[in-house]
Amino acid sequence: MVQKQNINTIHLWLGCTSRSFLKGSVKNLFKIFDKLNFNYKTIDDTDICCGSVLFVTGQNNAAMANLEVVERTLSEKKVKHLISLCPGCTRTFKEYYLPRKTNTLEKVNHYTEILQENLNKFKFKTAGDYSVTYHDPCHLARHMGITEPPRELIRALPGVTFTELPTNRADAFCCGSGGGLRSYDKTMANNTSLLRLFEAAGMDVNILLTSCPFCERSLRMAQELAEAPKKLEIINLIDFLPKFI
Repeated sequence: MVQKQNINTIHLWLGCTSRSFLKGSVKNLFKIFDKLNFNYKTIDDTDICCGSVLFVTGQNNAAMANLEVVERTLSEKKVKHLISLCPGCTRTFKEYYLPRKTNTLEKVNHYTEILQENLNKFKFKTAGDYSVTYHDPCHLARHMGITEPPRELIRALPGVTFTELPTNRADAFCCGSGGGLRSYDKTMANNTSLLRLFEAAGMDVNILLTSCPFCERSLRMAQELAEAPKKLEIINLIDFLPKFI
C-alpha cells in the first residue's frame, strides 16, 4: 500500500459549477492528487455553497446565514487546510471565513498553488506540441494576486509553447461571468466574453487555458455564438495537465 505523503488531511472544496457541470475536472483533480499521494477528502459533495455570489451581489443577510451553515460543516469535519477548484470559492473562504474565529479553518489555497508547490514531484511526459495562452480569472489574479503558479505549471510541460495574452495578470480582461453578470445581463456577459475570445484568437495559439470553472463555461458559451471565433480550444488547466502525466 502506498503511504500517503501528507499526515494532515487536505479538504477539497469543489465548488457548485465544477460539481454540477464540470465533473471531468473533478475526476482529474482526484487523479492528480492520487498521483501525488495526497491525503484528501471532499467536503462539498452535497448542495452546499460557499456563498460567493451572495456576497458579490450584496445579499449580505443571505450570505451570512449561508456562511453559518458552511461554518458548521467546516467545524464538524475539522477542516484546517481547504483547497478549491474555483477561484471564487477560494477568495470567499480567504476573505470571509479564514479571518473568523468561529471555525477550524487555518489555510486556504487554489489548486494551482498546491500543484505548483509540488512541481518537483511531477515527471511530465511529452504529449505532443501545443501552442497555448492563459486567461487569468479575476478572483485569482486581480483580487488575490495569484498569477505565477498556473504559469509555472504551464511552462513545465514539455512540448508546450506559452504566449501571454495582451491583457494579463491583474490587468486581464474579464471572461464575462464576474459579479453575477451572466445571470443579470446575458447579452453583456456574452459581449464581454467575445472580446476576450477575439483577443486570444488574434494570437498564434490554438488553446486558451484557464483555471476557473466560471471562466471556462462563460468563454465556451460565448464561443457557441455565430459571430465567435472557433479556432480556440478552451480548457481548464486541471484538464490539460493529465495529458502529460
